[in-house]
Amino acid sequence: MSESANKGRLKSTWEVSAYDRKNKEWTTATNRSWTLEGVPTEYQAVAANITPTTLRKRRQKLKRIVVFGDAHIAYRQIGPDLIVPTHDTRAMEFVKAYCADKRPDHIVCLGDMVDFAELSKFRPDSDHFLRPHLTHALQVVHEFYAQLRCDCPKAKIVEIDSNHSQRIKSRLFEHLPQVYGIRRAGEASKYPLLTYPYLANLEAVGVEFVSGYPAAEYRIDGDIMFTHGLKIGKDAARKLADDYQGIHAIQGHTHKASSYFYTDYNGKLCSAHTCGVLCKITGEVPSAASAVTDENVVASKYELWTNSIIVIKYDESGYREFHHVMIGS
Repeated sequence: MSESANKGRLKSTWEVSAYDRKNKEWTTATNRSWTLEGVPTEYQAVAANITPTTLRKRRQKLKRIVVFGDAHIAYRQIGPDLIVPTHDTRAMEFVKAYCADKRPDHIVCLGDMVDFAELSKFRPDSDHFLRPHLTHALQVVHEFYAQLRCDCPKAKIVEIDSNHSQRIKSRLFEHLPQVYGIRRAGEASKYPLLTYPYLANLEAVGVEFVSGYPAAEYRIDGDIMFTHGLKIGKDAARKLADDYQGIHAIQGHTHKASSYFYTDYNGKLCSAHTCGVLCKITGEVPSAASAVTDENVVASKYELWTNSIIVIKYDESGYREFHHVMIGS
């Protein structure tokens, strides 16, 4: 650096010698140290001077989807005077209140609204379901949806077929296949008489039922897919992503809230999610881990399940948000 090319002040100079092995001679170079004018040699911290960023409003309002499932509505008749619900009425009330407040564009039920424990192929854990309360359970479903329809008149409400909804069909094929598909004369319902959507009268409250478990699927905006699902376990979301690559997939069935995000080979951010439940998680729902004591009462046991729903926000540009909303105790 020459002195003329530098606007600073020359501080010091010194010479440095080095031996050139190729030419076998010593060379000498002169080094100079400069102090640049206007540049401090030490920095002092000062208060940051920040002005607020002007936020631009989104041109398009985000649409909202409320997702829930696995209420497993049923009643245990424990003796002549005690009836215990297997569904969590508090969680179901939360869903109704949330939808009334947020007025979502879509409401999607992932299935298993009614447990149909009375029609289960599995060995019963007690005599609690020998006095069936199926009419009451179906009435609870109907009134639940009726409230959602009343509070969200413009929402698209969909329920997806599930393994527990299939219990009616399974028992009919096993014991009385001749009446499967029978319809009431003069009635225009799209559903046969002895099917879950007919018995819960879903048409009257504007609920679309997507049948055909386990293949039943429902999609919104092309790449947001809903199904009751088959995956279980702690890796259910990742396993779901393996089956539905390149989209956002949501399932119920596993009873646990989880999410898995990944980028596909086209550079698109994708995801898979499992939704929590609206049933009780303290042992009332018949399961592999539940039991009834010799006193004929349900053994108290917390299942490793999650009382929660999923809320999705999206727009047609491809923007997506996924939130697990927990229903705490």
